[in-house]
Amino acid sequence: NVAHGVAILCRYLLAAKRRGVTVPQADAMIDAIARGFEFSKKNYYRNEIHLYYSTTSIHESAIEEGYSIWVNYAYLCMLDLIEKMAGGYGVPEMFAGVRELAAGFRPTIEKIFTLSGRHVRRIRPDGEVDLRPDITLMSPFFFGSVSPDTSFAPSDELTKSIDYIEQTLWD
Repeated sequence: NVAHGVAILCRYLLAAKRRGVTVPQADAMIDAIARGFEFSKKNYYRNEIHLYYSTTSIHESAIEEGYSIWVNYAYLCMLDLIEKMAGGYGVPEMFAGVRELAAGFRPTIEKIFTLSGRHVRRIRPDGEVDLRPDITLMSPFFFGSVSPDTSFAPSDELTKSIDYIEQTLWD
């Protein structure tokens, strides 16, 4: 939820900037974005493995713990939006920690959530890979919509993940 909240604030500020609209509360919103980033880094980010830890129940009745593709790509989206917002509002130095964290985080999630040419939904706390098919395998596609250059661009991993979902869940 932190990633989504920060992303919403960033998208609002970026949309206002694109439209040439002055946001009277921009400084307070930028401060809230900074606090949201710091909170997520302190409470959920595991620096030693460059992943965000989560407890979630996207569609299951039970809470699941570990490192989910959904949560980690949501945080990647958040980091990308913070960088865009910081550049647009002339405060990149305020968010230097975002660039630093993203440098280790981005390549890690792109590698760790891919196995046998397709995406995996979660890494459990004990390191076991959760291969169950569900919509969260589409996270890189869904959260990749931040960048107009790569929005909705199919990758081999995405195509294989879609095929896996279709073959496994088709009834």
